[in-house]
Amino acid sequence: MNIESGILSAAVTLVIAVLNCFYGYRLKELWIGLSGFMVGALFGGNIAWKLSGSGWITALAALIAGLVVGAAAFRLYLAGIFILAFLMVFETGKILMREEGVLLVLLPAVLGAAAGFLAMKFTKVVLILTTSLGGGFSIMDSSMRMINAQQTGFTVLSTVVVGLTFAVIGAGVQFCVTAKGR
Repeated sequence: MNIESGILSAAVTLVIAVLNCFYGYRLKELWIGLSGFMVGALFGGNIAWKLSGSGWITALAALIAGLVVGAAAFRLYLAGIFILAFLMVFETGKILMREEGVLLVLLPAVLGAAAGFLAMKFTKVVLILTTSLGGGFSIMDSSMRMINAQQTGFTVLSTVVVGLTFAVIGAGVQFCVTAKGR
């Protein structure tokens, strides 16, 4: 990926992250559909690639599986809530744990599953917390990619502090805009 497409990708991610951080609960239906689409496309594309090895077949299978799972997630509200909360926590874990390894993928997956189950029971609170957390850390991550943060000396601690700051502000905004009577 060249520098221009990397910056464009980070900028698009930044816009989505800001919306997610500050309006995640209000946009939950959109995020549920998109999360379901992503899960379906990843699984469908992966299976098609292993079976066929063809780029066109893989792309078509990913699109079809993404649309089917996205529509199912949207229709099956609690399944969509689970997927959304899972992905927010899982992606935050991946941002924080930049190293590779089974344990470093397993931990965010377990935490994501726990958040998914909690979201099914306590939907509003858990979705506000997970979308603000995921959005806050994605704001930090995409901003760091845009300024090429490897060169700036940002540490993991500064990433956590800034990401959590955005998450706390985002959660506060979401709780305020979704308060009863508003």
